[in-house]
Formats: sequence, C-alpha cells, structure tokens
Amino acid sequence: MRETHRQEFREFCDSVTQELVSASIQRENRVGWVSLKPTDGVGFELHSGYSLYEGSLGIAVYLAAYADVTGDERAETAARQAVAPWMEASPPLASFSNVGVMVGVGAVCYALVRVGVHLSDPSYVDKAIEVVRAVNHSRVRDGRTDVNFGTAGLLLAITGLLQQRPKAPVRSVGRSAVESLLTSGVKPSPDQLAWTTVRDDPTAGFAHGVDGIAYALGRWAAVTSDDRARDAALAGCRFSDSWLAKSVDPTGQQEVVSWEAWCWGRPGVALARAGLNDVLGDSHPWLANQAKIYASQMGDTPKPEDCLCHGTFGDIALQCEFGATIAETYRESARELAINAVKRATTAGQLRLPNERVESVARPSLLLGIAGAGYATLRLLAPERVPSVLNLSV
Repeated sequence: MRETHRQEFREFCDSVTQELVSASIQRENRVGWVSLKPTDGVGFELHSGYSLYEGSLGIAVYLAAYADVTGDERAETAARQAVAPWMEASPPLASFSNVGVMVGVGAVCYALVRVGVHLSDPSYVDKAIEVVRAVNHSRVRDGRTDVNFGTAGLLLAITGLLQQRPKAPVRSVGRSAVESLLTSGVKPSPDQLAWTTVRDDPTAGFAHGVDGIAYALGRWAAVTSDDRARDAALAGCRFSDSWLAKSVDPTGQQEVVSWEAWCWGRPGVALARAGLNDVLGDSHPWLANQAKIYASQMGDTPKPEDCLCHGTFGDIALQCEFGATIAETYRESARELAINAVKRATTAGQLRLPNERVESVARPSLLLGIAGAGYATLRLLAPERVPSVLNLSV
C-alpha cells in the first residue's frame, strides 16, 4: 500500500473516531449514542440501544480496535464507557429478547471479548463468561435460529470466547445451542439440512440464512470436535448450493442491493465457505473451491450506500477477507474501493448512509453507520490486529 493511501486511510479513521467521541452522550461513567431508525419505510425515529448491529456495543468494538492500533486514549476511554453497563454486577440482560450476535445476548459476549482482547484487559473476557453462563437454556432452545438474532449467533459468540479461553465453563450453553439447531433443522433431501429464519422458507445467506448457521456449527465443531455439528454444517452447505442453483432472490423482489451483500447474497455465502474451509478444509477440500466460485460471483455494481452491512464498505470488508482466505487480488480490489470511497466521503463531507443525516443526526453504528466505515478502513491498515467483524472473528 502506498504511504499516501495509508495516510488517507488513517486520517479517515481519525475523523470517524473524532465524530463518534464528539457525538457520544455521557452520563457518569457511561457513554451512548443516538441514531436514526426507520419506522414505516418513509419516516424515522431517534434510536439508541446496546446491539452490535446499530447500538453502542458495535461502536465500542470499533473504538477498542482503533485504540489498539493507534494507542488513542480517548477511543479507549469511550470504548470502556460504552460497555460499562455490562461490567456491573447485574448487567441488563433483560433488555434483550433475542440471543443473536448482532442483536441479542450474543452481541454482549462478542463485544466484551473483542474489547478485552484489544485493550489487553482480561476482566472483559471474565465478564463475557458470566454473561453466557447467565443465559437460560430455554431461551437458547425457543428462539430464532439465524446469526443476527438467533441461536447461531450466540453459538458464534461462545465459540469465539472459547478460542480465547478454552477452559471457560460455557460449553453447556454451546451444546444447548447446537442441540437446538440440530432439532429445528429440516431435511429437504437426505443429505441436506436447512433452517427457516426471517422468511417462511429456508434461504441461503450469512446474516439471515442457512450459510451463517452452517458456519456457526462448523466453527463450533472445529473447537470442540463435535462430529454432529460438523456433519450438520456440511449438510447446510449442500442445501445452500442446491438453493442457489435455482437463482432465487430470497427477498421476493427483483432488484434489491442486499442480495449482493453480506446479509443475503453470494458474497456472504462465500464468506461462510471461506471460514468453513479454514476450519474443516483439510478433510473437505471442496469448501475452498466453493468459496472461490461464490466470491467470483460478487457483483461489481457500485452500491448506493456506504454502510458495512450491504454497502460500499461492506464490499471493502468482504474483499479484504477474501484477500486473506482466497486470493491476494481481492485485497488489492478492497484497497482500490477504499481509496475511492474515502476520497468521495472526504470531498462530500459525509458518507452515504441509510437514512443519512437529518438535522445533523448521523448514524454512528457499526453495521449501518460511520463506525462500520471506519472499521473496514482500519482493517486495511492493520489486518493482523483488526479481525473481520462480518464473520465474527476474534
């Protein structure tokens, strides 16, 4: 990477951090942010919350990563204050009706682990263990199944925790999550397994689809040597391959940007396969070939928005990860995309975000706001210290 581009990326991350710190609302030893949330497809409402997706937990992960890379004390302080409610003796777990890793208890676990690793403070990982152990097993069995809101997301968070603390006493909750996924899955054919998520029928995809669930099961299998979870992950891949061969749009709409993104489309499928290949590929080399095929089908149409979920910085993050797992050329593409996106945002004075600024209120969040753009750019600057957040690495 040219030094001029490195400098531009650093200045962009600096500006994102400055805006986040300036926009934070402080109360005693805590900080939070106000964002915009769509209401009826036309209007919006002011929104604040704890989620990884568009709440304070996601912003904390970015700020902790930025502090790790740069040594910035303001960012470290803000990251600590953003997760302060979860470090109390009785964290507000009742505020979540879901268990997923983007919106739910899994988000708390994942964010605490990431903050603890970036800030070299094991007390946050200790608290993540407490949070997982407090999860009622009936909540794991009776909720949704997907990564964003459901059991697969919690399983990914627990697996990441075990990667940091192999002896953490959280495996019983993980086993409950696996059992729930195994019993809730349906078999479209004898060698396939699928799950319904936010639609009535099973679909492919990472955030809301079968591929994210298969990835979670495969990650768990790699850490725990659980053969049933491994076999279910592979059966999920076979369903997704069959489903994608039909070229179905999972949203029921002819044109939708997110179908070529992390949340629904083939890029997210490629991300899941690349991750499965990393942990199961020695015994199943076909996973690597699938990852290459699906990554090559990633569209090159410019995105109208810049968010990490389904916009330009999502494409940057995906291609950065493909550069690490599939081919170096993807990393080069990620840099080029980032150079253009950063220059455009700098010239315009703002990013193109869902429900972008209204009366000076921005979206600060990780998946839909400026923190996500900063995160994707920071990962390009320091990939060895800033893991992929789209595949929930730690």
